[in-house]
Amino acid sequence: MKKTTFLFLLICTPYIVISQVSNVVTGLNGPFDVVIQGSDAYVAEFTGNAILRVDLTATNPTAEDVITGINGPTSLLFDGDDVYISQVGGTITRRDASDLTSNQITIATGLVTPVSMIRIDNDLYFSEFQGGRIGRVDLTTGTVSTVINGLNFPEQIVLIGDELFIAHAGANRVSKFNVTDANPTLEDVVTGLDNPAGIHAVGTTLLVTEFANNGAVFRIDTLEATPTAIAIVNGQNNPFGVSFFDNDLYFIQNGAGTLSRFQGDILAVEDVSVLNDILVFPNPSQGQFSIAGLEGQTINHVQLTDVTGRVIKRFNTQEISQNTFDHQLASGSYFVTIQTEIGRVTKQMIIQ
Repeated sequence: MKKTTFLFLLICTPYIVISQVSNVVTGLNGPFDVVIQGSDAYVAEFTGNAILRVDLTATNPTAEDVITGINGPTSLLFDGDDVYISQVGGTITRRDASDLTSNQITIATGLVTPVSMIRIDNDLYFSEFQGGRIGRVDLTTGTVSTVINGLNFPEQIVLIGDELFIAHAGANRVSKFNVTDANPTLEDVVTGLDNPAGIHAVGTTLLVTEFANNGAVFRIDTLEATPTAIAIVNGQNNPFGVSFFDNDLYFIQNGAGTLSRFQGDILAVEDVSVLNDILVFPNPSQGQFSIAGLEGQTINHVQLTDVTGRVIKRFNTQEISQNTFDHQLASGSYFVTIQTEIGRVTKQMIIQ
């Protein structure tokens, strides 16, 4: 059990906050992951053996129990009508997303500390912290297989396009591999981190937490030729699960027992203040939008992606020159990446 202790260790040392962070909910019992569905945040309370729900639009948000008596939940995955829950004891279960109190169905057992999941077609991919692998469950047959093993304490995983990114805690890096490869090879994205744990994709940008003394949350632009980790906040108390809602960053502070929020333009990849003034309007929109606040900059390209990082459209030269962009989209959240002559910025856009 020594390795499990490492995973959930609470380190109590002084911290220096360098960014504006506020607590949404306090007094949580060993929170581990946060997943936002609609305007509700769902928290996996590992020590409390519960799943909690927080209404992020409430004036004074509180955490209410929606599932209790569950054995060490580590993560949730909402997928259409289903929600999958991984548990430290080695199981993955499924429930009705519209009624989380419904009877759970066991999807996989005998795993070794599963901590994160991603659904790809008919396969449920998962990371095993102590098992040192990425595996998958065939949701039709229930067969469990290994995708890639020999990993050094992989934590949370996320998908952008065909690439699966791993917060590779024991290797102090973010790694990735292509899920379409028959024999996938692990590739470094960013190295030199300190126990990366949580990971979340916002378009093609990664948000990564460090479960370590520095307690940082980083932003990584996966479109860069050589991606780098840029600190958004640091000095937090063992941050773990991380998510994004209404242009704000939400993350768990495991050591403090809180769900916290950072308010700021976290999607501006370049630290050039003029880029932060760029706006996409109207927002929300019906699918047509324009770009303002360019300050005389030339747009080189504009790209539209969905929440999984899948490229929806790259706009052509004529559309860019006219500054009118139109695409028929289903209602939901999308990301507009704007490359100018001085740098790149990504803006969230809501389609009604």
